[in-house]
Amino acid sequence: MRSALFAALFYMLALPMMAYAGQQGCNQPVRSNSVQKILDGKAIPASIQYYWYMDEARAEHIGFWACQPITDIFSQVATLSGVPKIVLTAISMNESSRNGIPWPWTLNIKGRAFYFQTREDAYAAIKALLAHHIDMFDVGIMQVNWKYNGWRFKNAWEALQPSINIAIAANILNENHQKTGDWAKAVALYHSANPGMDHQYLQDFVTHMRLVVAER
Repeated sequence: MRSALFAALFYMLALPMMAYAGQQGCNQPVRSNSVQKILDGKAIPASIQYYWYMDEARAEHIGFWACQPITDIFSQVATLSGVPKIVLTAISMNESSRNGIPWPWTLNIKGRAFYFQTREDAYAAIKALLAHHIDMFDVGIMQVNWKYNGWRFKNAWEALQPSINIAIAANILNENHQKTGDWAKAVALYHSANPGMDHQYLQDFVTHMRLVVAER
């Protein structure tokens, strides 16, 4: 009964995606509100709140940001964390790719990905899961597992913030790299603690790394 309830919930919330670079021309306005220039990359955010709006637009790859390389949103975290941005980008493609870009409003429940049109929709789904004491799901652009790593975020809303989600993923990868001394092993461990589950994941990771290099 509960599984049927959640199936119905996610079919209602997982709306068709509208904001892909292929459907938006470079520099084309996508919203009409007071932060339009920031969303279009034509103004510098004057506050952290406006920075988060820009962060979302970069992750959605819309407006001005549709013209930027797919690695753009990973650059700052890569610089601060030391995790190569090509590694972060390729993992995001493994984890949340939708129509050729990593999508920030993604949840994975029992191996099934749900792509939401907005952050608010994804957050509503997380609240519904937690209200029913379901905590085994992956969240955000890097698909951080909530059960094992949710403690790293202040709350579920923050877990969806693209740059924060990426930063937490970088922390996990650095911890894995310290344990293994090898980026391939660190990536495999990011996917699963079970060594038998990493072969296909690493194959996909290498494929995505090549795509990222080709784009650059």
